[in-house]
Amino acid sequence: MTKRLIPLALYVALISCGPVFESDEEAYRRHMHCADRATTEESVDKLQRGFAFCDPLPLHISTPSEARRHYLEKAWELKKDSPDPPIAIALSYWEEGAYSNALEFFDAARARSPGDPSPIVGMITMHRLLGDEELALTWTKRIEEEGTDDGRKIARYLEARVHYDAGRYEEAREGFEEALDIAEKRGFFLGGGMFTMKNTEFFLAQIALEEGDAVEADAHFRAYIEKNSEPELVSYMNWLADQGPQDQASYYDQIEAGWIRTRQ
Repeated sequence: MTKRLIPLALYVALISCGPVFESDEEAYRRHMHCADRATTEESVDKLQRGFAFCDPLPLHISTPSEARRHYLEKAWELKKDSPDPPIAIALSYWEEGAYSNALEFFDAARARSPGDPSPIVGMITMHRLLGDEELALTWTKRIEEEGTDDGRKIARYLEARVHYDAGRYEEAREGFEEALDIAEKRGFFLGGGMFTMKNTEFFLAQIALEEGDAVEADAHFRAYIEKNSEPELVSYMNWLADQGPQDQASYYDQIEAGWIRTRQ
């Protein structure tokens, strides 16, 4: 009887201490899962105390982005060839506005996923946000060299974003319209599904307004709303409406600054 109880007691003790015996793959998945749990300040507080099977966060980590990176880096140590941790780390830096850091990790993800244009889309976006137009356009040409409809769609859209930011609205409009024409047939995702170009109609609305055509701008804006019905966007637009009446240009500018600019 005693011989049967000792292993059982040991098993219970080990279980109570967390995942002691696990393979590298199991530990990798656990750290990735813990990174997904870091969404709010409350979740960070729980993770500092060792929530579920997650390793306790160091006390100096205080934000969800820092917490996600902590677990993602632990996961990446276990699977260095995986593009998933570095691209998730890049996204966390993007959220913070740390574009140079994000660029570094998008590039690391690119080296580990040669068939997926998503990391390159991230790199081009970071170059654009950093004001490095030449490098952004150089990478769009790399995508277009694939010779596929999807490659041309992605390149035209991202080139148009660069032209738009630089105030070259005619070139931007041509690129957005060509990309939109392809997307209507082949879909709005830019590569593997991480990024989309569903905001194209919004930029065409802004360009039309810049050119003095309020009616065309309104038509593009309505098309944008039809393609984008995320609850967060609806809530943001409702909040803007609650701020009182405003003209068309001011309304669009606030949506661009408060919503569009923070997303691909």
